[in-house]
Amino acid sequence: MKANRSWAPIDIFIFDHEVFQSLTDTQKCAFFLCIFKSKQLRRGGEFRDRRYLAGLLGTSYGRAIPRLIAEGLLEESQSGLVTIPNYSQWQVDVTSAQRQARYRAQKDVRSRDVTTLYRDIKDKEKEKDTLSKARSLLSVGEIMARGGAK
Repeated sequence: MKANRSWAPIDIFIFDHEVFQSLTDTQKCAFFLCIFKSKQLRRGGEFRDRRYLAGLLGTSYGRAIPRLIAEGLLEESQSGLVTIPNYSQWQVDVTSAQRQARYRAQKDVRSRDVTTLYRDIKDKEKEKDTLSKARSLLSVGEIMARGGAK
């Protein structure tokens, strides 16, 4: 199973809806599978045509497509595009903005930490260079105190 899981919001009262109750169990599963497969596609809620959707669903669930279209759970355009009505309304991630804000805040903090760390390292290197240069040049008094040039 993938570490990053996707979720599909489903109305908890869907089984109380008379259209949904009129479907066979296979047709109900086919409808849910349409939603789940759609979440994996670049353009959610849209399938190129019936044949493509049937290929995604498999043989037994693909047979449910005409009934799902007849009941209005799927819609087919003149061009053959099959869509899930109200897909964008139901399949919205309401936590997306919050998660994105948290991610950006964390990223910003890490960025500042790295920048500060980088500056500290550079400052220490400069300090080291300055001290080593200062130590390499001895005054005449220090040379005399040590007993001559070394």
